[in-house]
Amino acid sequence: MKKTMAAAVTTALLLAACGDSDTAAPTTEAPATTAAPTTEAPATTTGAPASTETSPDGGMVVVNEFGPSTPEQIAEFQEPGPDGPIFMVNLLEFKDQAEYEDGRETELTGAEAYASYEEGVSERIQQFGGEVVFEADVTFLTIGQVGELWDAVGIARYPSRSTLAEMSSSPEFAELSVHRAAGLEGQLNIETIEPVG
Repeated sequence: MKKTMAAAVTTALLLAACGDSDTAAPTTEAPATTAAPTTEAPATTTGAPASTETSPDGGMVVVNEFGPSTPEQIAEFQEPGPDGPIFMVNLLEFKDQAEYEDGRETELTGAEAYASYEEGVSERIQQFGGEVVFEADVTFLTIGQVGELWDAVGIARYPSRSTLAEMSSSPEFAELSVHRAAGLEGQLNIETIEPVG
């Protein structure tokens, strides 16, 4: 769902966002002072961006993607990760209209298709010892600048990175991910941990 910074957003969130790196429907965002598009390329099926926006002053560049797209991200995701639980911060952008890869006809919005994924994956997270700890719609950017805001944010806790990787590679997750791919335009997925000490 495309919108300006102050627009209201739909309800839904990303709970587990590191699977299916071979199917992508990405878009991009650039949080920078006066960001302008610098490249345009067709969407790929590797998780790579369809386009990128960069800051003229060399600031932070944000590329909204559907899955890990660099060899470094893929390799790091396979590593054991930090000790203890991880908290995955998910920033989501939904398609206006859901688009299923198998070509099925649908009246669903992207957020509605994603909600089908969310319902099933919430149960899977619990089966793997995790939980959804926060979910919210994005409504307003109070500090900084970005071309477009994401639609929703969510945080899911997993016992470990390897637990997330195991869940994301399960056949059940693959079945649910058809709805995720149909609904998501792109996302950011950030691994975090609780402060030590």
